[in-house]
This record gives sequence, structure tokens and C-alpha cells, in this order.
Amino acid sequence: MVAAAGGAGQGALNGLFLALSLLPLASDLIPAKSDAADTIRVGAGMSNTDDGKSSPGGPEPNIAMFNGNGDRLGFLSGVGSSTIGDGQYHDIKVSHIDSSNNQVAEYISVSASGTGALCIAYLGITLANGDTYAWYGDTGQQCGKPWYASNLLVQLPTDGSHTEYKPACTWIDLPDSGSSGFPAGFAFNLPDFKPSTARAYEYQGDPNTMCHSQPRLRFYDSLDELQCIPVFSPRLNYDDDTTDDVSDKTTLYVDGHVACAPGPGGKASLADKIHLQKWTSGGRAASKPTYGTPTERTLPRNEHTHQKKRGTSGFSDFCTDSRLVISDHSGHSARELCQSQTSVGPDFYHETERLYCDMCTKTLYGICGDKVEQGCWDQETQKIRPKKGVRARGEEVGVEKMYRATLDWRSGK
Repeated sequence: MVAAAGGAGQGALNGLFLALSLLPLASDLIPAKSDAADTIRVGAGMSNTDDGKSSPGGPEPNIAMFNGNGDRLGFLSGVGSSTIGDGQYHDIKVSHIDSSNNQVAEYISVSASGTGALCIAYLGITLANGDTYAWYGDTGQQCGKPWYASNLLVQLPTDGSHTEYKPACTWIDLPDSGSSGFPAGFAFNLPDFKPSTARAYEYQGDPNTMCHSQPRLRFYDSLDELQCIPVFSPRLNYDDDTTDDVSDKTTLYVDGHVACAPGPGGKASLADKIHLQKWTSGGRAASKPTYGTPTERTLPRNEHTHQKKRGTSGFSDFCTDSRLVISDHSGHSARELCQSQTSVGPDFYHETERLYCDMCTKTLYGICGDKVEQGCWDQETQKIRPKKGVRARGEEVGVEKMYRATLDWRSGK
């Protein structure tokens, strides 16, 4: 069994490698089985605050399930549903369109539903037949999608003990919400994300087999629950250790087959919506959907029901974010955040690394002290001390970020 990587900044792939290679799945990620529906637990990243601006929590996403041929099995819109609170999760139950259809889902799509971005730390999936799967936010980071560190602690069981793992989270948002580059959603092949040490080694050795195989995993600029997604056709074959049974891996890099309409980026017609959502008959005012919308379900009492209020979200929003994150966790790294072109979140200081990242400019600073007095970050005043000559007349006026709040992720805090 693979042990947790030590030292600050274990990296996206190491984190994903850890999560994918540990069996059994972490029990706190996996929802209870429902005989009548597939259950998807969506966990938002955690930042120790939920102030309605730039926090990982966000609107509950749309979910759609498909069989191995790409046929639509069921879906549920997140539009008008509740907000997943910071560090919280929602269990989303997707019943089949045809209640007599007991085919097993092999593909899933997850897409943004409302105003305000959502940073997904994990998905825990329990199908109606009892099969379980997990997807972690490190996947988006590894594949070059917008991400940020998270303080959400997941206890992964290994060799009779528990490894403390804090997955990164991956951002999604509606394409017209001003998110400046966040994907609208993603879709993936469930069997390809069943935790397995052998498969983790395969993805580690050749990340393209995960990130650039479109039916296996793809992020979309436009996606909703009524759009169908590409699937492998013919289906993939696997070795006994769950790795790909292919001598020529170019067979993985295919566009895939879309079995139903509309496809990704398409819009369902009014007739399609009436049919798929099973609208009642009658006059226009009296007709209403009876399937695939949040009006059919009630939320548990502990679910958040407020809507997050904020203007825009995305890369530019964090340049005005007045919060500072401080961490000492081995899975976090200020250097890694600063060196990533796709990391998005508040400024970050790692106590063990003694490094500070200005997330707006992606500039990495050491800590002032030990004879370092310029071009560094003053931990006490929370100011950047520029080098002489950077400012007019050689002034050494610190650049003050005016942090409104400090999010302390250090152990014991």
C-alpha cells in the first residue's frame, strides 16, 4: 500500500496518486446505497469561512448519468436548489428516467447550475446496484484546470491506520457568469476512477492517459444535465489489475461516440425538454416538469438553503480578495500554488516552507529575517518589502495587502 508523501508540497499527482491507490474507499466520502437511485455526494472545498465571496462552496451542480453505450439513464438539475456550504457536502439522488430500467451507469457528467463558482474537493458515488466510485479535486489540478488548496480533511484508511489527506478542489462555474476561464463542468468514465494502485501508477507514469482521453475525462466550456457526452466505442478492455489492456495507447485518444442529443455545447429543444422532464399535459400555465428538477425533492434539515451572493467569480475576483491563508500541512505548498498557472484563490503562506505567494501576481516571496530585509514578506506586518530601486527614489515602503481575515489551516488550529 502506498504511504502518504512527506514534506511540504507533495504535489497534485502525489495527492491524486495517494487517493486513487488506497483501498477501501474512505467511508466518509461514500453515500449510503439507494435502491431507487444513483447517489452522488458532492463535497465542496473548505476555507474556514463562508462569506459569500470567493469561498469554495457554491450552487449544487447538475448531474447526469449514462450507460456504457452513452445512452441517457437519468439526470437532475441543480437550478433553484440549495447552496453547498463551505466544507459541506450534498447527497444528490438521480433516479432513472425509466424506473424499470436497471442498467448500470458507467459515465457521469457534473456541471455548474447557478450564479457563483463551486470548488469541488471530491465526489463520492454509490450506484443503485451498490458499486462505489470516488473522484478527487486533485484530478482537475493534475489536468491543468482551475484549482486551489483546501482545508477539507479526508481520512483515508490504509493498513489499519488512517492517512490524513486534504484534496485540492477544482472550480466550475456557468460560462456566462464572468468566471474568466472556469470550466462549466466535466464528465468521466466511472470505472476509470475506481481506486486502484495499478491504475494510479499508470496515470502517474503517463498523465495523458487520464487528462487527454476525452471519453475518460473531459472538462467542458459549456455543459448541462441535458447534454449527452462522448463515450468509448468500442468499450475499453482492462487487465486484471484494472489498467488499460491496450498495446497501442493512441486508441485512448479518441473523440468518442455521442449516442443521444444534444451533444456537448448543444441546446435541448423545447420539445426535448418537455419529453425528458416529463411535463404534465394541460394548458401552458398548468403544465410543469415532473422529472429531473429540484422541485421533486426535499432537502435534509442540515442542508444550506441560502444562495451565495457575489458579483463575478474567477481569476480576477481573487485580486481583490482580502483574506490570507496560513497552513503547515504537508499536502499544501505556497511554491506549488505560485508556480501553477491555473491555481485560483486567496494569498497563501506556508509556515514550514517559509514562503508566501501573492496569488494575484503569482509572485513567490521568502520571509523577512535571517539578514533578508528586502524582496521578502514581513510576517508580522503582513506587508511585502520590495527591493530598493523598485519604488521611486529607493523608498522601502511595504506593499500592504489589507487582509480582512486570516484563514488559519495549521494543525491544532
